[in-house]
Amino acid sequence: MSLIFWHDPISEPSRTVYYVIKKLGIEHELKQVAIVKDTRTEEFKKDVNPAGLIPVIKHDDQFIYESSTIIRYLLDAFDPEEVLLPRTDLKERAKVDYWLSWRNTTYRPASDTAIMKMIVNPMFLGADKPSEEECKALVKATQDELAVIEAAVTDKPYLAGDHLTIADVYLYNEILEGHHLFKLELDGKVKEWFDRVNEDEIVKELTDVLLEILASM
Repeated sequence: MSLIFWHDPISEPSRTVYYVIKKLGIEHELKQVAIVKDTRTEEFKKDVNPAGLIPVIKHDDQFIYESSTIIRYLLDAFDPEEVLLPRTDLKERAKVDYWLSWRNTTYRPASDTAIMKMIVNPMFLGADKPSEEECKALVKATQDELAVIEAAVTDKPYLAGDHLTIADVYLYNEILEGHHLFKLELDGKVKEWFDRVNEDEIVKELTDVLLEILASM
């Protein structure tokens, strides 16, 4: 079996896919591409992903798109010990699935809108930067969502229980980006949870790579 992974370390969901690959020791070929610059080319859309997005994996002869789909696929295929995603106990699985869905439907839309409007569009696409008032509103919309995480980790160390799951890594990577790009504030139980997730060696490794990139921008 062969697995090819298209990745940009600055991409939040791409880092989570890479975490799974590294954590499970999956043999792979890494193809590093640049968001926007490379992924929106006609060649990339024709050969890799018609939507012009990453992460993408190709496992044997099948392309698989969308980070939450890729994550579940890799864990189903390569994680028989259920280290990161429960599968035998459906109730425990539902706890993790909730956070994967919440990231997609609630947190990501707020955070990604802020990053695109405040940083990506002005820096790479020639758009005007939003007004100070609009920037504050964009940050607040993201900041407000952290209350949901605060409530979840008030009485337990991780989002789905007493041990790290892919839900923690997925949300950590999203929040990390906002924390460094537009000063998303982390305090209280959210900060404790965030620091706890960063104690994982692979999480820390991928975080350090991102911070080096951001420092050079």
